[in-house]
Amino acid sequence: MQYKNLGRSGLKVSQLSYGAWVSFGNQLDVKDAKSLLQCCRDHGVNFFDNAEVYANGRAEEIMGQAIRELGWKRSDIVVSTKIFWGGPGPNDKGLSRKHIVEGTKASLKRLDMDYVDLIYCHRPDVSTPIEETVRAMNYVIDHGWAFYWGTSEWSAQQITEAWGVANRLDLVGPIVEQPEYNLLNRHKVESEFLPLYSNYGIGLTTWSPLASGVLTGKYSKGVPPDSRFALENYKNLASRSLVDDVLKKVNGLKPIADELDVPLSQLAIAWCASNPNVSSVITGATKESQSLRVAKGTVPGFRLGHTKSRVELFTRSKQSRYAADLGDIQEVHGGGINMSTVLPGTLQLLWGMIFGDYHEAVNPALSKGTQEVSADPTVPSPANDNLELGLHSTNLARIFGPRLKRGYTREGAALEVFWEQTLGKY
Repeated sequence: MQYKNLGRSGLKVSQLSYGAWVSFGNQLDVKDAKSLLQCCRDHGVNFFDNAEVYANGRAEEIMGQAIRELGWKRSDIVVSTKIFWGGPGPNDKGLSRKHIVEGTKASLKRLDMDYVDLIYCHRPDVSTPIEETVRAMNYVIDHGWAFYWGTSEWSAQQITEAWGVANRLDLVGPIVEQPEYNLLNRHKVESEFLPLYSNYGIGLTTWSPLASGVLTGKYSKGVPPDSRFALENYKNLASRSLVDDVLKKVNGLKPIADELDVPLSQLAIAWCASNPNVSSVITGATKESQSLRVAKGTVPGFRLGHTKSRVELFTRSKQSRYAADLGDIQEVHGGGINMSTVLPGTLQLLWGMIFGDYHEAVNPALSKGTQEVSADPTVPSPANDNLELGLHSTNLARIFGPRLKRGYTREGAALEVFWEQTLGKY
């Protein structure tokens, strides 16, 4: 098991983690939970995720009791919970100071713990001022009930606003976001959140890597009676998920997994974990055999890299395909993209080039498009102008130079090119 920093923080979390959603309290009791949790620990998992709403609080009780009975040393593990839906009352939900404080205390009581390592705002609350939420989360941290805080299913704009408040008031901002991320759901992680990684050091603990089990392939011939989608309260999700287009993509991925000699579920989890901005992939299991597969849910990088472009063709949206056709990207990568070391979303390649992530000094392929620079930097020349703009490639200068000279920020230039590409105007 590999361990990664949670965003820009010093907290180390296992690359794969275990979440209690659906399973604890709905399908599993304490005895089964102990077996699953111990299996995860035996394979290096140290991060366990929960929420006040899971099974109406019962999931926290089961996890807390299981950990206590297993006799684990508290400092060896990372436990998180999430606050938003705490009950039926008007103040039992949302992100008011009242509910954040009361909800956190109630979660700790159910977990039978003095603190959680990480606490999330489970959803954004448009009815509560963001400053109130940021102050309340800092109050929780200041009282030692949590060490870090983050968000779940927030937009990039909302996270940016929270950081703006935190910086203005000299408070702690969110260090992590927990979005859904899998081969079928990629926009936020690969496009919308790109500025957050560099601007705020946001890490990701992603959920649903198997798209609620769809990417295991087990639903290709119907809904098994012992599966999640057979549960009454998940039938609406099943009807939205098990559509022909999705099932066609899943069937197209099966031969790729077969070539790697791994289950489709393992390929899907490894693909998510290979994203450098993902700190931990939250997985779920109801059987110890599933937990074993999850704990081993990696594919060696060199093997995954050889097939990742094929995975992309089956799963990526039309909006994310534009950059693969940019000659500049092909030029910078010497005629090909190393899919095992870069973010699966091709926008990052474009963004990275503008920010100077790919320099001639470390990437000789750039020299193919670099003009000869005058020995005297004061002598006007297109090449000198391009270098002043931080553009080391002729093609990059052609695309971005005019925009930067007109006063665009690099971010603005990147976004304009992005939208022109996706809308087919460039």
